[in-house]
Amino acid sequence: MPVAKAGTLAYLKSEPFQCPECGAPFDCWEIVLDAIQAQSFRSKVYEALGAREVGFYIYVAAGEEKWVPLESHGLPKDGRLLCWEWTGWKGDVEAVEVRPNFSPRHSAHRERALHFYGKGTGEDPDPPPARVDVFYSWVPHAAEDQGWQNLVDACESYSAGRFSSAIVHANTAVEVRVTRIVEALLAEAPKDRVSRRSLRSSKSFDRLDVLLSALARLATPLLGQVRARLNKLRAIRNDIVHDGRPRHDLMRTEIGELLCAAVLGFRYCQLLEHELWRARGKPAPTNESDTL
Repeated sequence: MPVAKAGTLAYLKSEPFQCPECGAPFDCWEIVLDAIQAQSFRSKVYEALGAREVGFYIYVAAGEEKWVPLESHGLPKDGRLLCWEWTGWKGDVEAVEVRPNFSPRHSAHRERALHFYGKGTGEDPDPPPARVDVFYSWVPHAAEDQGWQNLVDACESYSAGRFSSAIVHANTAVEVRVTRIVEALLAEAPKDRVSRRSLRSSKSFDRLDVLLSALARLATPLLGQVRARLNKLRAIRNDIVHDGRPRHDLMRTEIGELLCAAVLGFRYCQLLEHELWRARGKPAPTNESDTL
């Protein structure tokens, strides 16, 4: 199931939170990290983003070709399809699909449909149709939210084992969100050239310290385990971008922790932005990603 939004907010505010299903303490860091690093299902990494998951089943008869548009099964027209998986129940009819049973978004997003053929075994002249269970994940597209797009791209890259790409996208996601808050502050700040120049020229994550000092009464400071890994994320990103490669081999577990920090850092910036606008008595501008 997607990571609970209420539990994430409680974690970022350093407030206790219990699982609504079992009553156990909700350790958001461990839950997000577990979703990212899970090896059993490649789609599980998207739970860290709060991805929506849809499951359904169909039947395919012997000799039948069946197109299954995912929009007929809950996928919004502007939803960003992340992945799909399917399982056919073998019997006298076997369902065959023209693509692999795991399809990357870049190929799946074009057609947004599954194409099955019912292959009969020939043993029964009138066999019952085969059942096919289908599962897919999606998130709001939020095309104008470049921070969100980069965060989703980071999860996709991690899932595919493209760790350098995951690092760059994850770092960019948080940078974009921090910059958005900085620009909102500057738009309403006094015409203080020194303050404006200081904020605009600061390195992106250094701006978090400036923002937290300015908004200390509005939000809980970013947790140390998240901030430390965001700083490490930035350092590795700089090595990749400026030197063409990281200084050490990137391990899946290490990158999973950095991606976890990026997800929670991104959510923290969302929280900070909403607190900022609420303190000013104004509704915060929202993107589709803010609803997850």
